[in-house]
Amino acid sequence: MMGCRREKIKKLLLIGIITAILTTSTTPLVKIAIAATDTVDVTFNPQGNLSVSVTPTSWDADSNLNGGGNSYMYTGQSNSTSGNYFTASNDGTLSWSRAYIQAANTASMTVVDSSPSTDEFSMEAYGGDLTSWTGVATNRTLEDDIINPSGSVTFDLNVTMGTVFTDEYGEQTCTISITVIDTDP
Repeated sequence: MMGCRREKIKKLLLIGIITAILTTSTTPLVKIAIAATDTVDVTFNPQGNLSVSVTPTSWDADSNLNGGGNSYMYTGQSNSTSGNYFTASNDGTLSWSRAYIQAANTASMTVVDSSPSTDEFSMEAYGGDLTSWTGVATNRTLEDDIINPSGSVTFDLNVTMGTVFTDEYGEQTCTISITVIDTDP
């Protein structure tokens, strides 16, 4: 009788183990969830912006220079603005630590700092840290002091024609670049 009871217990244990195995093998161990995702793009500039604007944006250097409404300049002739004609304004949110000025060649003529000769002209600036007329054919420091937002620096320009023109070039345009850098680049 004892042997029968043991056999029944063994059978019950075996049935329990088989049931446990079958239950675990048919029931997933990991639940899978269905989800959807959407995104929101958030943009910001933690440093602010560096910006410069110059007014006025042009100067007709030879307008009425030779009388009678003529617009031309002779060899060796020069003309300049006066009274802080140009203003470079800080219209950004960052302070400038330095402002540079540089003139570029025209389509047909070469810009030099001074004493222009054949097919050349000189461009000079005066104002800011430039306390005398200074050639700007190369990059020059216009202002080395900090210019805060809404601040500005003023300057004038002087153009001088070379001694000889080998062609009738027609109207030329020289681009003057004002470049500013951040106080904490």
